[in-house]
Amino acid sequence: MKFYCKLFAAVLAAACMALSACSSGGYSGVMAEPDTLPKAQQPEEAARVPFADLTGEEIISNFPPEDFGGYTFTVLTSAPDRFVPEEEAAGMLNPVIQARNELLEKRYNVKIAESYCKQSDFLSQLTVAVGAGKQLADAVSFARTDVSAAAAGDLLMNLYSVPYLQTDMRYIDAELVRKSTVKNELYVIYEPSSLFYTDLTCVVYNRTLVGAEYDVIYSPVKAGTWDYATMLGFAESAAPEVMSKRSPDNARDTFGIVSLLDRSELLHESFVSSGYALFGDTFHKQIEYNGDLAAADAIAANISWLYGSKCVMNADADAAAKAFREGRAAFAVCRLGFITTLEDCDVDWGLAPLPKMFKGQQGYHSCISETACGISVPECQQDPSRTGKILTLLFASSYVGPEEALLKNLMTFTLHDNASAIVMRRIFESPITDISLLYYQGESRLSGLGRGTVLEAVKSGKTFESLVAANAIPLRELNALDFR
Repeated sequence: MKFYCKLFAAVLAAACMALSACSSGGYSGVMAEPDTLPKAQQPEEAARVPFADLTGEEIISNFPPEDFGGYTFTVLTSAPDRFVPEEEAAGMLNPVIQARNELLEKRYNVKIAESYCKQSDFLSQLTVAVGAGKQLADAVSFARTDVSAAAAGDLLMNLYSVPYLQTDMRYIDAELVRKSTVKNELYVIYEPSSLFYTDLTCVVYNRTLVGAEYDVIYSPVKAGTWDYATMLGFAESAAPEVMSKRSPDNARDTFGIVSLLDRSELLHESFVSSGYALFGDTFHKQIEYNGDLAAADAIAANISWLYGSKCVMNADADAAAKAFREGRAAFAVCRLGFITTLEDCDVDWGLAPLPKMFKGQQGYHSCISETACGISVPECQQDPSRTGKILTLLFASSYVGPEEALLKNLMTFTLHDNASAIVMRRIFESPITDISLLYYQGESRLSGLGRGTVLEAVKSGKTFESLVAANAIPLRELNALDFR
């Protein structure tokens, strides 16, 4: 019997109240470590917004009421049931979203609505609407791969230009906003109302393969010693046959690590999960490479070492998922939502964050994956001021409530144990992104200077100093032409 099923009634009651409170094996390696660098140069753990025990009514009371005459505020999304409750569906999330919407609708006399569109159709619909000078929706919520292309195509509003839209409220993670800003441009916000949490990157592991002890992975995670060398040690020990083979059999052999991410995405997100930003702080600043390139070299070398091991399966996501479900993989690097597919498989699994990429890393970070849906505002708004006011209230009134409900829903129906629940809370609390991840799809120069440079360093072993020197002229062009 699952740990949290015993607490279902209590947790369900707490979740419903939360929106009435809407706030509611050591492996010895040889790679260089940047822990000898001055402390001030170490990437710092992102500061998180402190919890404020406020009810939805208390939060909304801080905003002046306004009458929008029953206007229907529409969010066009490829991920349905994130902004309006799912009809006739059980769970803890629906009551929270319903209560949030009712509070907002009463305060502004609006109706929150959701319109579904296939991910593959978003850009074409957006392009047609903007080309005709028509408003497609008040807001759109779609994956970051299309955010970049839409922003580069002048299809989205710079969120700093939307009247009354507050991006610096205590209800929004200020660090995520900073890391999503290029100079003075921001095109997507990740916050609780968009429920991006199931798309965070994490690791699931097979307890049978990594060791019989219950807390063999949880203990180093709790102690802050869960790093690339520890993970690789467990992974290679779990796959001795593959380690001795020249040509492993993806359909039958047992592997140490499988990945449900595209190879380039895996390497890039692992780099970003270290907390190191290749361009440093780009919040209202010039785009420049971080001066601490020695740390970047060590991180890239460790990623190359971790995923270059013979114990790592080189296959597509379906084959990787199949191997883990069949008990033939010690670790699977995946989106957090993958755990909901493990309900019926005969594997005793646990949850862990991505490992630290160097010993001096401050805390664990959960990378916002390419599938995560944030919130953007399309061009051609009929009333930008109304859009900004309603979005601001949506963000504020979503603080903690939907996030906590989703967390408890996964705890109750998905997780097997208390340790995994504690780890999942850490994953929820530590999202991270980077402009090299957010905007590479649409900005060709940024793609090569950011993502391309990271991948080249990981795959070829070239130093960032040499790569940065070679990128000097394209970087000047990027600053002068693409982000003025």
